[in-house]
Amino acid sequence: AIYTMELFMNFYVRGLWALASNWIRFDIFLVVSGILTQWVFALLDTGDLDGVGFLMVLRTARLMRLARTVRLLLRFKELWMLVRGLINSASTMVYTLLMLF
Repeated sequence: AIYTMELFMNFYVRGLWALASNWIRFDIFLVVSGILTQWVFALLDTGDLDGVGFLMVLRTARLMRLARTVRLLLRFKELWMLVRGLINSASTMVYTLLMLF
């Protein structure tokens, strides 16, 4: 639902010019495939998922949205430094939380 709202907002702001971006087209593909797979899985609620292997591949393609985020992180060096610092300090924060509780 969040990605669908993001697409609607993009089209509201940019209009049809949003289709000029390859990332927006990729988002449209992922949203449409996600909606279709949800409907197909709801219709095939038999528990037998042998014939829907291709749809599962489409669901895993949603992970490609992370490529967009990583691309933005690499473009902004300071932001990447902040994220890397948070990742490096995550274990220390977890141990501190465990000691507090």
